[in-house]
This record gives sequence, C-alpha cells and structure tokens, in this order.
Amino acid sequence: MRGPRSSISYFSLHISHFTFLISVSHPVTGTELQEAIADHLFWWDLRPFTSDRDYERWQRERLQAADLHQLNLLAEARHRNPCEAEPDLAFYEFAAQPRIYPVLYSQRFDYYLTVGAAMLPRLDQSRLVLDFGCGLGILTTLYARQYPTVSFVGLDRSPGSIAVARERTAALGLKNLTFMALDPDRESFTGSYDTVVSSHSLFQSEQDPGLPSRSWDSFARAVDPAAQQAFEARTGLGRRLDWIVSLLAPAGRLLLFEKARHLGRRIGLQRALAGRGLACVDPSLPLHYLSVEEPTDDGPLFVLSRHGDHAAIYPWDESPERTDGDHHFICKGVAAESVWSRLPRRRVTRSLLFKPPGLSSGQLEWGRSDRLRYLSLARASGARGLWVGLPGPDDELDGSLFRSVASADTITSEHLQRLDELLAARGLEDDPSLVPLYENHTAAAQLLWSELPAKTRLKEYDSPLPAGRHLHIELGRTGDLSYLYCANTFDQRQLVLVESDRQSLLEQYFEELTSRTALSAPVSGHPTGPSR
Repeated sequence: MRGPRSSISYFSLHISHFTFLISVSHPVTGTELQEAIADHLFWWDLRPFTSDRDYERWQRERLQAADLHQLNLLAEARHRNPCEAEPDLAFYEFAAQPRIYPVLYSQRFDYYLTVGAAMLPRLDQSRLVLDFGCGLGILTTLYARQYPTVSFVGLDRSPGSIAVARERTAALGLKNLTFMALDPDRESFTGSYDTVVSSHSLFQSEQDPGLPSRSWDSFARAVDPAAQQAFEARTGLGRRLDWIVSLLAPAGRLLLFEKARHLGRRIGLQRALAGRGLACVDPSLPLHYLSVEEPTDDGPLFVLSRHGDHAAIYPWDESPERTDGDHHFICKGVAAESVWSRLPRRRVTRSLLFKPPGLSSGQLEWGRSDRLRYLSLARASGARGLWVGLPGPDDELDGSLFRSVASADTITSEHLQRLDELLAARGLEDDPSLVPLYENHTAAAQLLWSELPAKTRLKEYDSPLPAGRHLHIELGRTGDLSYLYCANTFDQRQLVLVESDRQSLLEQYFEELTSRTALSAPVSGHPTGPSR
C-alpha cells in the first residue's frame, strides 16, 4: 500500500488535531484556507507523510498484518475487475472500519488539500449541493463547515462509508448536511441541485486508455460515435454521467474532477460531456498533488453548465497538454557531470559566476553541442545540474525561466530557487554509463523528432496491436547523434539521443522494445489506495 505526502511547509508546525474549524458565512482563502483544510484532515485523524518509509512504518504500527493482507487482496480484486460493482464495494466497506480508514486515507492527504482548496471557492453562491461519490464524506464535511448556510447532500453506494460520514457529521454538529447510501447503477434518485460535485467518481476503470488517435504520428481522434459509446460503456462513464445530468438544475453547475490527465481519457470525457449539452464556463484546471513520494498530475477540474446558461463558454481542447520547458532533459549529480562531459563538440557561448546572499557560489554555463543546447549549473558545494534541449525559435533553450536566466546580468536567488525546484521535481540521477545525452517522454517528443535535421533511418518497426493500438519504433542518425523514437496511438512518445559511438545502447533498446507486443510504460497512474 502506497500513499501521498504533502510539501506544504506549515506541516512542520505543531498543528493540533483537536483544533476545530470555525464555521463562517464566507470561506477563508489563501494560506488560511490551506491551514483550515489541514486542520480538518487532522480532525479526521489523517496524517501527512514525506516518505514511503515513514508512512509504511506508521501503517504497520496502526494496522495488524491481517488487515494489510486483506486490504491488498481487496485492492487487487478491484483492479482485476474494474467494471464490477462487487469488488469495489467490498474494498470500501472494509476500508470504512474506524481502525482502517485513518491509515488508508492518509495516503490522500495532499489530494484532499489540493482538491478541497480548488473546490471551495467554486461553491460560493450555491444553495443546494450534491456530492456524488462522497465516500466517507471527508471533503463533504469540509464544504459544509465552510458554508453553513448552504445545504449539502452526500451520496455513495457504500453503506459502511455512509455510516462513518453520518457519525462524523454528528460529531461536528453539522445541521446542513445529510448522507444517503445509494447505488446509482441500480437505484433511482430524484432532485434538482444547483451544484453537483464529483471527484474521482465517474470512471470505474482507472486503467482504460480511452480513445486511440488516428495514427501513431498524430494526436487527433476520429469522430467515431461507436468508439465513444464503447468507451462510455466499459468505463461506466455514460450511465453515471446521465444520472448526474438528470439531477442538475437547468442553470446548475457541475464541478468535475476525474483521473483524465491522459489525452485519450480526457478527450473521451470531454466528448461525453459535450454530447450531454455541457460546456466549460471556466478555464479547465489541471491539479498537481503528491502521492507520498510520487508527484501526481490529475484532472483537469472542469466547471460545467448547460449551453446558453452562461455567456462565457470555453472551447474544448483536444490537443496534448504542454508545460513550460517540457522539452528539456534534466539530470543532476554524477549524471549531470557525465552528460556534460560527453556532449559532442561542446562550445561555451556564455559563462556567469554568481554569489547570491546566503547561498553557495557557483557558475552557470550556456553552450551548444551539435543539434543540442545546454545550461549547466555547478555549485561550490559540489551540487550539479544540467538542462539539455533542442533549441527554440531564438536558437537557445526555450522556456520562460531559461530565457529569463539567459538575459540576466546577474543570477538572483529567485533564479536559483526555480532551477533547484526543477531539479528536485524532474532531475535524473542514475548510472552515468546508461544516461543518454537527451531523453523526452512528453508529447513534445513528437515535434522534436519531426524537426530533427537530415534524419537517416537505420531500422524501423511498425505493428498493429490490440485495442486500437499501433506501435512505431525507429532507430536513426541525425548529425553526430543517434536517436531512438517510439510512438503509439495512445499518445506515448519517447525520443532518446546519444553520441554516435554509443549507438549500440539504442540498438539494444530497439531489440528489447520490438520483442514486446506493446510499450511497457503505463498510460495512467494506478494507485493501490482509495480513489475517493
């Protein structure tokens, strides 16, 4: 069993879990809101953790070996049968036991912080709110405490979870919140809510990759009603969405946050929403939180209403998500030293010494290496980082941070803080003999591959695969570099560049990949803990 951690600095303070939130007519915001949510989670006996080791130690202290064994069995049954209600219900019924849920749901501490902070301001002006798939009511009770004049209904198909939710509501003395145990796949329910909240509740299958693209070299999806209907049926999305829409008041809003970061799932979800007359009335918002030591990118959060109910409608976007600097390869420590020393025909274009107040001195170096551009950070303390990328329009490393650093006369502590954050979040430190000069696993890899000059293909592999997949792998040369490019119709992309005298590493990788029936990388995260 794994779980999330939180990076919020105030967790180092001695926040008592006996402290209660104060119900107010208008919710607090900013840091005060984050502290209020954290206090609420502590009241639920949830705890944040900064490492897997610490969480697993606490887990063993709080739970018996038999409990952990049973949880793992039930979790495995859910993942084997994602579209069957019985394994899902069995897991959540067991998890709702008072000795179990504080430990299990502590895995999602940072998730609750992030989603709670995103949802609360969007509940302003609501009068009657339905929380669909509320689970234990951890977030539902938070909403009700922050909006005491709003009426809330929490609904979940797990009677055990609802029993806990009712007991906790009574302990908090909340009069504006009720809970119901009901299975929307089997039972009817009527009502008219001006706001419906649904977080990680619509998709039954967390592993379904969604709709495939037309071909391996495109992210575009065909308009195929049969494929869309099949996707909605096998994930349970269609019937649950129909059920929610039937409860939404004519001018009501749906706040929807699902595990749909993967493009194939996001497009399938967006088309399902559009097909039911729903449109975005706010820009979609990807959310980032930690699953203990693993950063999780999820969502996006959609704020939806029926067409024509609001003047501002944001169009659906079916393009891959891009982030600033997503085409950079980042490494640190001995890996950074190894890559820097191996860059072929390396030429320094600028070098700058720095000594910000209170920080160790060091040197930044910009340079070129054949097709590549790089930025090297070396600290007097011995710390090292390296950013390698293919050039942007200005023939340098693209991205707002790197343009800012490149144009600066002096390096500020803010520059170094941002560079250190990137190293901490994405830096690779591995066996230097295996680290390539450049590697990219994002959607940007396709554009970078297409723009490699004077490509010479040495080997190529194409294979149609089950479930609409098509896999393409090619090995080639570009200038003084060798490359390996992989792509399939479920948006997985990989571009690797090495110096030509290390081409044998890519040849071995090519043979390993072509011996498989599909790329081994998962298309989405598969947490072993709860999803509500």
